[in-house]
Amino acid sequence: MSSKGEEMLGRLIDRSHLMDPYDIVAEAADAASVIGGRDLVVYLVDYGQLLLIPVLPDGSGSEPLDIEGTIAGKAFVSSGLIETETDEGHQLWLPLLDGADRVGVLALTLDRVDDDLRELCLRFASLLTQFMITKAAYTDLYQRTARRQEMSVAAELQWALIPPLTFTTRRVAVAGILEPAYGIGGDAFDYSHNEDVTDVVILDSMGHGMTAVWPAALALATSRNCRRRALTLADTYREVGEMVRDTFDGEHFITAQLARLHCLTGELEWINAGHPAPLLVRQGSVIGQLACAPSLPLGLGGDVRELASTRLEPWDRVLFFTDGVIEGHVRGNEPFGVERLADLLLSATLDGNGVAETVRRLARAVLAHHDHHLSDDFTMLSVEYRGGSDEQVEGTPNSFRLRSQGSI
Repeated sequence: MSSKGEEMLGRLIDRSHLMDPYDIVAEAADAASVIGGRDLVVYLVDYGQLLLIPVLPDGSGSEPLDIEGTIAGKAFVSSGLIETETDEGHQLWLPLLDGADRVGVLALTLDRVDDDLRELCLRFASLLTQFMITKAAYTDLYQRTARRQEMSVAAELQWALIPPLTFTTRRVAVAGILEPAYGIGGDAFDYSHNEDVTDVVILDSMGHGMTAVWPAALALATSRNCRRRALTLADTYREVGEMVRDTFDGEHFITAQLARLHCLTGELEWINAGHPAPLLVRQGSVIGQLACAPSLPLGLGGDVRELASTRLEPWDRVLFFTDGVIEGHVRGNEPFGVERLADLLLSATLDGNGVAETVRRLARAVLAHHDHHLSDDFTMLSVEYRGGSDEQVEGTPNSFRLRSQGSI
C-alpha cells in the first residue's frame, strides 16, 4: 500500500476512538482528501430497501436515490464497485458492507484512478462501514436517516430483536426480510452459525401490533436460549411452545419453521409448526416444496409430528416464508400464491442475484401485487448451501453456479 493510502486509512482509524457519530462523514471526507478524493457522500439503505438516503447531519445536500435504475443502486445490488466518468472526474460508487449485510453506498470523486486506488477505496469503504456500525450503538442518526416514514412501536421492537438481514460464509449464506418495514407486527426471523452448523427460525405470531410482538419476542429469546444450550430442534420446539403457553395461559400461539443445516454434509433438518412448506431451488429449477407433517403451532401443546430431513446439494437454495407472502390479499386482488412466488424465485436466481437481492426483489413483487396495502405481515428467509468440501466451494463452477453466485 502506498504511503498516501496508509495515511488515508490511518487518519480515519486514529480519529475513530473519540469521533462524534455526527462527524463521521466529515472525518471520512477529510481522510479521503489525502488521495485527492472529494464530493464524498454516504448513503444508507432505507428500512424498506427502496432508497439510498444520504447521511446529512446538517440536513442539507444530496437527495435520496432510488435503488432501481440508478448507478448507486447498481453498486448496492451488486455489492461491487461501479465507476463512471464525469466532467468532474472519475466517480466511484462503493458498497458499504457489514460482512455481507448491505448497509448502503459511498460516493467519491477522484481526478484519476488505477487498480491500486480502486482497491484502496474499497478498503476505505469497508473500514468506514465498521466505524459506522460501531457508532450506531451510541446514536440515532443512522436509524433516523434510514427512515422514510414513521415507524410503529411494535416495528421498533421487532427490528431491534432480529439479526442483520444478511450473513455469509464460504459454506452458507442467509438473508431475510420483514414487511411492512415500518409496521411489522408479529413476524420475525433469527439465525446463528456455530462451527459447522447454521440454525434458522422464522415466526408468525397471531394478532397485530404489540399483542403479536410480545409473544414473538419471547419465542425468539427462548429459541436462542435453547440454541445456546445445544438442544435439539425437537427439544427447542417443546421448550419454546411451553414458554409461550405458560406465559400467555394458552391464549396465544405462534406458527414457525425451525431448521438446522449441517454445513459439512449438507443435511437440512426442519420442523414445520404451521407454516407453508419452504421452496427448494436446485440447478436452475424449482424442485418444489419441502414437505413436513405439520406440528401444532408453538403455544398449543403437543409434540413434534415429524423432524424432516433432506440432503442439500452445493448451491441449493431454500426459501422459508410466512403465510402472509402467499395468502395475504386486498379486496379485488387475488392472493400472491405459491406458484407465482416459485416463478419469481427462479427468475431472480437465474438472473444472477445473491440471496439478499433475491429476497428483496421477491418482497418488492409481493408489495407491488397488493399495491402496498397488505392484509398481513410477511417474512422471508433464504438459505443458500455452498458445499461442505473445499473442492465444492472452490471448484470449477457449473453453469448454474455461474448464474446464481451473484454478490450477496
